Amino acid sequence: MNQRNTKQKNPLNEFGPGTEAYVRGKVSFCRIASHIAGEELEKNNQWLQNRRASAINNPYTRLLITDPQIVVGRAGAKTAFETHLEKRFFRRKKDKVLCFEAVNKNSTKLPEVGHRQLSPKTGETVKEMVLPADLAQGVDVMLKIRIFKTKNHANHGMSLDTVIIMEQDIRYEADVASSLAQRGMVWEPMPVGATARQPHTAAAMAV
Repeated sequence: MNQRNTKQKNPLNEFGPGTEAYVRGKVSFCRIASHIAGEELEKNNQWLQNRRASAINNPYTRLLITDPQIVVGRAGAKTAFETHLEKRFFRRKKDKVLCFEAVNKNSTKLPEVGHRQLSPKTGETVKEMVLPADLAQGVDVMLKIRIFKTKNHANHGMSLDTVIIMEQDIRYEADVASSLAQRGMVWEPMPVGATARQPHTAAAMAV
């Protein structure tokens, strides 16, 4: 009898580094303005272990969206990677809502953030920004997911490279903008040049 290879293959290896896809949905949980680290990381790992899930040892970022939809390119047909990504959508146990989760486990970088701008002159553009706080629940966002080759392993991984805020008025979890607006002030994010950004070289999302 021939022995079967029971070792599970990494499905992401089918896609070349640099392959990307976009997913749009509503924020359910957001931690991309800073890493989950320190005491918070320890508490989160305890929570994971209590639910028999694997602990995450390194500081990481996480974004969970509901009602996810693949945003296809101009060709109009889904690519193989987009189809694969769609299969990662799941139903949340407590309310059966369709969800998609992006977790960058091994990156010291935060995902890039952009804000969609609509102008009669320039049309539709995306302006890079720095988040002063994490996004509130319900904010309409579009995520750029990219395939990359890990440095120390032959397997490929997935990275949450960019989060694009699709709403005109940005709502934050800490409600910074809203509280200032009630006092006649407008929150203005840091200029792009205030924070140097480097290419994402070591981000990893759970397979």
